[in-house]
Amino acid sequence: MKMLKRSLALLLAAVMCLAVLVSCKKDVEETDTENTEAPRTYTEAELRAMEKDNLPDWVSTKFQGRTISTYSFRENFERDTNGYGEITGDIVHDLVYKRNIAVEDRLGITINNKVSSAGTFDEYAKELNIMAQTMSDEYPIIYTMGNSAINSGAEYTYFSDVSKYEYLSLDSKWWKKDAMVAQSFDGKKLPYLVGDITLTTYTKAGAVFVNSTEYNDRYEEGLDGLYDTVIAGDWTIDVLAEKARESYVDVNDDGLDYNSDDFVGFGIGSTVRLKALEYGFDVRRWTRDEEGFVKVDFDIDRASDAVEKLIELLFENPGVYYDGTSYLYTQAFTPGNILFYENQLGSIMSSNFREMEEDYGILPTPKLDENQTEYMTEIQESSTLVVIPVTCQDTEFASIVVEALCAESYRTVIYPFLEDCLKIQYARESRAGQVIDIILASATKDYLGLHNPGGIGKLITSTVMMESNRISSNYKTMLEEANTKLTKIKTDYYN
Repeated sequence: MKMLKRSLALLLAAVMCLAVLVSCKKDVEETDTENTEAPRTYTEAELRAMEKDNLPDWVSTKFQGRTISTYSFRENFERDTNGYGEITGDIVHDLVYKRNIAVEDRLGITINNKVSSAGTFDEYAKELNIMAQTMSDEYPIIYTMGNSAINSGAEYTYFSDVSKYEYLSLDSKWWKKDAMVAQSFDGKKLPYLVGDITLTTYTKAGAVFVNSTEYNDRYEEGLDGLYDTVIAGDWTIDVLAEKARESYVDVNDDGLDYNSDDFVGFGIGSTVRLKALEYGFDVRRWTRDEEGFVKVDFDIDRASDAVEKLIELLFENPGVYYDGTSYLYTQAFTPGNILFYENQLGSIMSSNFREMEEDYGILPTPKLDENQTEYMTEIQESSTLVVIPVTCQDTEFASIVVEALCAESYRTVIYPFLEDCLKIQYARESRAGQVIDIILASATKDYLGLHNPGGIGKLITSTVMMESNRISSNYKTMLEEANTKLTKIKTDYYN
């Protein structure tokens, strides 16, 4: 009996030892695994793809079978809504099309975008005005350019406050909340959505292009040296002016003309492009009063410095060609006889840039002076904004669709658009990607730049056009009218 108990005890001990050994072996294996396998590092594309939005799970079933109609201006031109409506091989359009399909599949719906027949921004503004007057409820989601939206007069009567919608998570990465607030009169009611839902948030950012082939021939530092200047934060309007003056060649001594054999140091066209240049300067233009309403408050001393530098650049620098009657389109730069050229970042996607024989680099809008700490970039007023009309019958449905589109754009459209298309497919220089990041990191909108009450949003530009620094007197003249208009907005819509 004792022998049996002993045998059982030994057997139990052996089993316990074996269990300990197995446990120790497991611990060792797990420890070894932890010590030998590095933690997984995800790419930016993978991280974006894993980013979850805050939409509830029930969105995948609640709207099954429904169709939502949207309205836009020339969607194929803007590349913001449908793409081409099918897979075509065009990377950008296919990305947008696949985004729409993903959202339709997720929600079980159909997104039907109607493209306006309007041929111009002004014509589209008239359409919006008619929709506002008739309080049309045909389109729960409208894509509009900022200038058309303002010119339509529908901002305070037809466009609803998107900040009140529960399922629009405006603090998320895919929205540009600062740009929305900057366009709000009281800083609270937000009529416009700005974010990854539209590519023009990126393509309409201001930029300066340089003919790198010519720059490398003219300057020993080469384009790499110029990029070093930009990265160091030393790219200013004075540097641009100096390079333009040094590099130009007036063959016939009869004034610069890009259509001739002349070589232009810097080319810029129209007051629209000049405005983009001046909004790259850190000039304070407005603040908010104690109630949060926009208050015109120019730093006139610094604005005067901006006027002086721009007058000198445009009208006193022999190397600068300014065309005040046109935009100086990309076909002026791409033949190769302009060193520096100002336009929108998305210009590089044009056929003219794609077919340009010489190489080009991309630069941010220059700073006003060395005291400016950061580069600043205006997202032009023609960029696309998204609105939900006050007549929308199902704001929950509309806001969920908009949120799903914007979040899906962040996950699957914007990163390949920036990294594969802009930085690789269209850019010609390896370091251009660094500069594109700088440009887009500072890209935003400005209340006065968009609304321009009494013309004061273009105070600097309009003063420059006089070729004389009369900014103090112009400011006093415009301020009265601007304040009258802002007061009327406050009285009519906020009391």
